[in-house]
This record gives sequence, C-alpha cells and structure tokens, in this order.
Amino acid sequence: MSVEPRVDELDMKILILMRDGYPDVAIGRKVSLSHRTVQRRICRMMDGFGIVGRFALGLRVAESQLLEENESLDTFA
Repeated sequence: MSVEPRVDELDMKILILMRDGYPDVAIGRKVSLSHRTVQRRICRMMDGFGIVGRFALGLRVAESQLLEENESLDTFA
C-alpha cells in the first residue's frame, strides 16, 4: 500500500498549470510566486512521491487521479 504525499491547494494549482503546458515562469506569474519557488515546490512533490523527473510526476499524478480531467484553476477560486 502506497501513501500519497500531502499536496496542498497551491501544489494542485501548479499541477494543473503543468498539465496545461505552462512553463515554470508563467506558472509563477499565475500563482504569484517566483519561478524558482515553483521549481522547488515541484521538486518537493517529486520527493514526496519518491520519483525522479517531471514526466514521472505527471504519470504518478495521473495514476493517483489527483486531478480530474476538467479541473481548472477556477476550481480553487
């Protein structure tokens, strides 16, 4: 049995924007963070899932069904 890492609301917003193809700089602008902070949060999520690489993060998020297909930033408004 695997334990899912804690993913907060900001992480969910970052994952949605990653899924939608935004680069780190644009993600940072949309969530009012620097691109380095976005990168650090992505690395923290990868560490939490015990994986290496953004592609693997995307696969793990899809496998764990963290995001719904139609989920958008409006979900968190």
